[in-house]
Amino acid sequence: MIVYANYGESNAHIVHGHDHDYPDIRTHAHNTFIKSRIADLAAEARRVIEEAEQKHVMRIKCLIREYYLTKSEAVKKEFEEANTIFPFLFSRAFLELRNERATAPPSRPRRR
Repeated sequence: MIVYANYGESNAHIVHGHDHDYPDIRTHAHNTFIKSRIADLAAEARRVIEEAEQKHVMRIKCLIREYYLTKSEAVKKEFEEANTIFPFLFSRAFLELRNERATAPPSRPRRR
């Protein structure tokens, strides 16, 4: 099982790989077993992908927040690199931040 990030793109890379070797037994029962294992492995691959994506989205959101607060060029370079490597996840992180801001209760002005 191999899971790629950005599959089909020039910057595609493997994010998870695992070999699953089974004996070559050609019986109906064994074929049924292998069929069920393939379904299990596909579900596992989806879980691995979702966990990795969520980790990247959280990292990107933290970088965007930090840049917003500090205007650090180093942080800006990091999140621009993340945008280049994971454009779909960067977009998702940016939209999540925008939605969080839209649904957050308005902040109260400070009293002096």
